Amino acid sequence: MLFIPICTGRGRLAGVVGLLATLAVLSACQAPPKHTTSNDAAALQSLPPWARPDVAAKAVEPDVDPAELVPADARLYLRLDHLGPLLSRRTDDPLVAHAWKVVTSLQRPELWETTRERLGLSMDETINRYFGRSVVVTEMKLDGDWGVVVMSRASPDDLAVLPGAMNAVPWGVDGPGGGKVGPMRTFSVASDGADMLVAVGQRWLMMTETKHAAHLRHLVTSVAQHTLGLEGAVGPLARGEQFRATMAKLPPDAPIVMYTRNSDLTERHGLTLVDQADGSMDVHYAGQIKKLEEMVPHVEGVRGVDFGLLPAETITAVSINVLYHPRDKSEFGQDAEMGSKMAMGVLPDLAPPLILFLARVPPESVDPNPGVAVPVLGLAVKLKSPDGAAKLDSLIRSVHMILTLTEFNVVGTIFGVHREAAGDVSYAVADFGRALARRVKDPSLARLVNLPTTAGLQRLSFGRIGEWYVVSSQESFFRRCVDTYNDKSQRLDAAPDYAEFEFDDGASLLMSSITRAPKLAALLGEVHDYWQSVRVAEDAANRAGAQDDAKDATVKPTKRPYSVLPSEPDAPYSHIDKPLHWITDALKLRRSFSVQVWQDGDTGLIGHLHVQPGDHDAAAPPKQPTNP
Repeated sequence: MLFIPICTGRGRLAGVVGLLATLAVLSACQAPPKHTTSNDAAALQSLPPWARPDVAAKAVEPDVDPAELVPADARLYLRLDHLGPLLSRRTDDPLVAHAWKVVTSLQRPELWETTRERLGLSMDETINRYFGRSVVVTEMKLDGDWGVVVMSRASPDDLAVLPGAMNAVPWGVDGPGGGKVGPMRTFSVASDGADMLVAVGQRWLMMTETKHAAHLRHLVTSVAQHTLGLEGAVGPLARGEQFRATMAKLPPDAPIVMYTRNSDLTERHGLTLVDQADGSMDVHYAGQIKKLEEMVPHVEGVRGVDFGLLPAETITAVSINVLYHPRDKSEFGQDAEMGSKMAMGVLPDLAPPLILFLARVPPESVDPNPGVAVPVLGLAVKLKSPDGAAKLDSLIRSVHMILTLTEFNVVGTIFGVHREAAGDVSYAVADFGRALARRVKDPSLARLVNLPTTAGLQRLSFGRIGEWYVVSSQESFFRRCVDTYNDKSQRLDAAPDYAEFEFDDGASLLMSSITRAPKLAALLGEVHDYWQSVRVAEDAANRAGAQDDAKDATVKPTKRPYSVLPSEPDAPYSHIDKPLHWITDALKLRRSFSVQVWQDGDTGLIGHLHVQPGDHDAAAPPKQPTNP
């Protein structure tokens, strides 16, 4: 259908919201509701405001700012402008190309092709004409029911020919307004048994499920309701106090704007995305979260940006400047009795920042060499005293004991933790084996955990390094942290590219993070290649097993999974291979990502994501030679 462009905005978060909203619009619909046609005055007054003739007569289309039409009590407002130039990038940007492919695969191809052919336009021409200016997705609550309406700005001439091209049928001719909602003509469009309500005006196209006809009527007539001073009418979103306060904290005139609130409208979030002239991209966030007011008194914070002793080769690092101290163990959940007691005991000995990290260790630096890229996950936290390290040691050992005992692995419980040393630093290595892997429910993460033993995430190295406590999934990286503790010139914040992130070191800073996109792309590419080799090896093993079974007629053929795979048989690899492939290609076009979040009053947050562009020529695959 024609609604697919709203799902591929330059803001990935906006794209996800747009996709979900569009799917809601395109889902199965109910039959058109019946409306009263009584001229009785009492019956007229009993009609909802959007059905009254005096309201419909004063309804207007928005001119430039659609927020002037959307009611102020809307839960979601998403505006995407200038989609044509964005979608033109799908030929050279894998991320845009993949999003486009996913969205188009969800549409009803018959109606899409029929509409496009009747218009006599190509796909790109149709998108530019009907969705190239501005697309808006809004969600409203009416009589206890939430409904989504999609709006798109187009020229009067293009809108005039669209109903015929869509094979649309006039809708509502027997109801109030006779096939019109204010200044807009209404139509029903059927596709594969699903009905949609389409309203066509001089400037805007609106779409919703037929069962949400009341929401569309309310949207079109909301300004008139407010102008007439009707009971229960709300003003436009553009003039709402909360909307204005949120947007005032964000850059103006952004091509992508999102404003959303929770279901009871007590919390709000605003987001804008802007592409810069140099090819970089900035995403700005401002919001109010009521729960923060309860947490603030129980949070310990520090100032500044601190990535601790992380080595310069770190790929992704997140430094959190606050540490939350639970009021009681009940906040850990009902099923964490022992763990909550231990955590409550250790938290007073810890201090922010808390640092999470992702890195890569060359396979040749791991003994034995696993023959595959070695991803590293871990964390580092400041210690108030050495007592905190002892308590953390005890906590990790207790978790190891519980997990290995539940696997009936007594040997692993007794001998699964051993002490090591790196210079003056003493640390421990715990081998969780299959105990950890079996508790990972996500198949993709399970396969990461189940990389060859020395490359997987089944072992943890942990211990105190000076004033820091470090937990790492790879022992060799833990030892690198010992090196950087002794030599600050090897640390992340001393790397040549660190100054490019231009962090704002403010007093209210809550979190800072960096990601080196090319390095992350390289790691994901290596993991992708590894799973390709696993699939080849598994196929070879299956073929060999089938041949052996064929030689013995008494043996029933069986599938023999490759030994390194998780226990579940016949698990597909496509959901690992394909996402890794296009994410890897997309990351090659970016240089880095940096994120910072600040506290704004007791309940507010302000955030900024900056994406630096990479070298497109360097990221492009080499051209294949052509035959003369």
